[in-house]
Amino acid sequence: MRKKETIEQVTERLGFTTDYIEPYTVVENYIFDIQGLSPTKKLFLLLVRKYVGSSRRTIQYGYARIMKDLGIASRNTVSKCIKFFEWLEILEKYNSVNPSGEYGTNTYCLNITKIEEVVEHFKINKYKWKDVEKYFELQYKISNDFASTEPCKYLK
Repeated sequence: MRKKETIEQVTERLGFTTDYIEPYTVVENYIFDIQGLSPTKKLFLLLVRKYVGSSRRTIQYGYARIMKDLGIASRNTVSKCIKFFEWLEILEKYNSVNPSGEYGTNTYCLNITKIEEVVEHFKINKYKWKDVEKYFELQYKISNDFASTEPCKYLK
């Protein structure tokens, strides 16, 4: 678990800009080309990619905003998507704290380079996204905390 950091500390440490949002979305084609990933997880990934834009690399939206933008009513579905992409090391979660030390909305960092690496790794090793997701879902049912304690066996 990372130490408590404010959004300013995270963005400064990672060297990201958070004060400008592009009026358009640039999405790498390989994200659209991921075959076998459930529509909800693919839409989640595309939505997060939209949030980070072309110059930002962190997002700070709560579950309510993500649920509204995805058009779903399940907080658990959003949680599962977040944990799935954290497990694949594509998304990093930072517990945000305000200046008074209280927890706020989490900050997420999308590792765009890692997405391409994972897609290529799966292609080379002939891993099917459907199988990876099925394994994740099964493990998640057993323990929804497994994604934060068990490294992704498909990335070895």
